[in-house]
Amino acid sequence: MGEVYEVEDTRLGGRIALKTLRSEALVPSRLDREVRVARGVAHENLCPVYDYCEHVETDGSTIPCLTMALYEGETLAQRLQRDRPLAIAEALGIIRQIAAALQCLHKHGIVHRDLKPGNIMLTRDRAGQTRAVVMDFGLAQAAEFDSSSTGWRAGAPYYMAPELFQGAKPTPASDIFALGLVVDEMVTERGAFTGQSLPAMTYERLCERPESPSARNADVPRHWSDAILRCLERDPSRRFATADGFMKALESGAHLRKRFALLAAAAVLTLVAVVAIFLPRKPVSIEVYQITNETGDLKEDYLCKGLTNEVMRRIMKIPDLQVVPVHATRQMAQVNDRQRYALDGSLQLSGTATRLFMAVTDNRSGKLVWSEYFESKRLRDPVDLQTEIAVAATIAVQSNIVQKAVRAAAPASLGSLLARTVRAQDLPPPTRSNAALTSYMIGVDLRDSGSPQGVRDAVPHLQAAIGEDPNFALAYAALALTYLGMVTDNFEKRPELIREARRHAQMAVNLDAELPEAHEALGVVHETAYDWSRMEQEFRTALRLRPSLTSARRRLAGLLVQTRRIEEALAEIRHVVREDPNNTRSMSSMGLYLFCAEQYEEARQVLEDAARRRNAKAASHNLGDVYAVLAERASGTEKAALAAKAFQMAERVRLIEAPSGRTSWADKMFATYHSMLGDPRDAEPHVRRLSDDVRAGAASPAHLGLVYAVRGDREIALDLLEQSADMHELYPVYGRVLPLLKNLWGDPRFERLCARLKL
Repeated sequence: MGEVYEVEDTRLGGRIALKTLRSEALVPSRLDREVRVARGVAHENLCPVYDYCEHVETDGSTIPCLTMALYEGETLAQRLQRDRPLAIAEALGIIRQIAAALQCLHKHGIVHRDLKPGNIMLTRDRAGQTRAVVMDFGLAQAAEFDSSSTGWRAGAPYYMAPELFQGAKPTPASDIFALGLVVDEMVTERGAFTGQSLPAMTYERLCERPESPSARNADVPRHWSDAILRCLERDPSRRFATADGFMKALESGAHLRKRFALLAAAAVLTLVAVVAIFLPRKPVSIEVYQITNETGDLKEDYLCKGLTNEVMRRIMKIPDLQVVPVHATRQMAQVNDRQRYALDGSLQLSGTATRLFMAVTDNRSGKLVWSEYFESKRLRDPVDLQTEIAVAATIAVQSNIVQKAVRAAAPASLGSLLARTVRAQDLPPPTRSNAALTSYMIGVDLRDSGSPQGVRDAVPHLQAAIGEDPNFALAYAALALTYLGMVTDNFEKRPELIREARRHAQMAVNLDAELPEAHEALGVVHETAYDWSRMEQEFRTALRLRPSLTSARRRLAGLLVQTRRIEEALAEIRHVVREDPNNTRSMSSMGLYLFCAEQYEEARQVLEDAARRRNAKAASHNLGDVYAVLAERASGTEKAALAAKAFQMAERVRLIEAPSGRTSWADKMFATYHSMLGDPRDAEPHVRRLSDDVRAGAASPAHLGLVYAVRGDREIALDLLEQSADMHELYPVYGRVLPLLKNLWGDPRFERLCARLKL
């Protein structure tokens, strides 16, 4: 809406803040209102606003401005992005000040209407103590404001109270709702509500009850959890009447009144369900290793990987169980943070027969929780075998792990009622055809190998799976993603591949609208059309159906980076890394997004860890870019050391690419780094090779465009980026955030390209 500058007051002296309204934003009366509202109240936790003025341009146009106090510090949103959740003791001091500011506003008959972490500044008082200041009164209104006026529904939708979604006017109760969400965000790791689109938010506010804060952070006291949930009541009359009342509930430790005391005996089960919601408990964690192939027959690798993926996909449906993929066998795993339990297995030869051994182990004691052998006869029936293993492992995990944990946290009389179970019929196989499932597992194994040839070889197997079972929705989704994976290496067939991907993804959704992988695939298809809104909608749907689908969340984070919603993107990718800490690709993506956010040191730390792992081409590439940018900013021996590390990463990528016969990624890195840090003449052989690859359709024009952008050849760089956009490539969509393209930012031609990409 506007811009804020640090300025010098030449008349009275001192540094103050000057807030301007962009010409395309809402009417200047918003700033005028902010001055009038702020002048009517005074409180140490409310930002003082001094005056309203208009700057007259040479053409006679005016820019509305206001002056206000200037604070050094950060917003609460920035603090929570770096360090969430806050300790209860620290949070209490901040909340007390926010509530005092809100109490002052309400006492003067003013509704803030836009209370959120981004509008709360954290600064230091003269004694060095944290001071919270509520900012931005541009939306504030008198409590008796006429709801028939236009513009009343402004504000951040996530913090809007349910009644506002229904057309009611803002009241102090709607500010109390926002206060509850702000406090909830301060003391939990994830939000009380998960919906991101306006329809999803509307449904959640009007139809669903938020999850208890103590269920999302066991350190939150019960009376805090109850007080926050009272703020979030759908009925405004059931919320706290004042911010002071909310603070007293937090500080006194008194429990809220029991709302269901008069329920009849017939409603006992409902009461137990409510108790289950409020019961503080952390999910039990189990790491899942890839099944080891000990037969010596490499053809059995697909069976081991396919069984691992399907068993893991099914046990993820168990409530109160956090499943952490390891992406390697136990012998090959590099696991830093061990989970409470482990599920692994091995395919073994016993004489002439093959058998599968599966086990759940307690990592603390080393004792077996459950183990079972599955003989060779059943191995040739993968549908029944997967179901049998999934159900057996599920029952073992539930009865030996989850229910014990729940009973330990709950009163003995409620333990059996609170332990939810998953029945065998709740775990249906994705297909009833053994032939289809076998082809599907082989295809996915080939696709996930990471090599372009493996991706191409996966196609006939996935097509065969669909031929065996035309209703196999999961195979359609996998084939759609495989076609999209081929796009990068098949420039001349790009339109055909995208059409096929769209057709198969849509078929997967048509066959099973509740399949999260189907919506993920359709979201990636929308990405090729730069349709960011529909892409986000599909990813959000996939995550609603399965919050643990980290691949969809990682893709969502990428979308948020591309559209410059950096804080949201980093929150999502941090969530991915917490859920899937052993996935090199997730770590590499996190490093890239931190790089785009110009948080170089953290990006470096993340990528150095990822680059030490297996299949680390992308991580090594991203790390090289980070080293190069850091070297460009350094001097002396530090500059030389960082430059050497950048070239070392380029050489590592070259060695990874060399067996394929082309080294376009390495050439891009060498050409870029020589242009930035060394002698540009040393870049020429790499530029020539990269140019040849672009002409041959074996490399992206955007890669060559990046090299020319670094060299300062804007027109050539833009020619290549536009060529990449013509091909519907994804590389140009990072143009607005990638530090290596800073030379192009602000160029009118570059801005037109971004508008064309809907960025």
